Amino acid sequence: MTTFFRKILKTRLFHAFLYRFIRLYSSTLRLRVENEKEWMDYLRNGGRVVLCTWHQQFFSAIRHFQRYRDLKPALMISKSSDGEIIAAVAERSG
Repeated sequence: MTTFFRKILKTRLFHAFLYRFIRLYSSTLRLRVENEKEWMDYLRNGGRVVLCTWHQQFFSAIRHFQRYRDLKPALMISKSSDGEIIAAVAERSG
């Protein structure tokens, strides 16, 4: 990969484009969250929850993650060049 291309991947403009592209793409997918009512009730009553997803499914779930924005969720993302891009997109999704 060229240095020029690497620089483009790190720009805010590219991250904004990628975020919008992923939101559009994810609108074409169906997502099922199992037992959501139960763990949401548990959260509302002061409990804590750890949600897990495979990293390949993260981008497809970004639209759905907007539902949890008010819960101020945390994500664990690898510290790598790919992780920087994912972190920028995740930050935009809240």
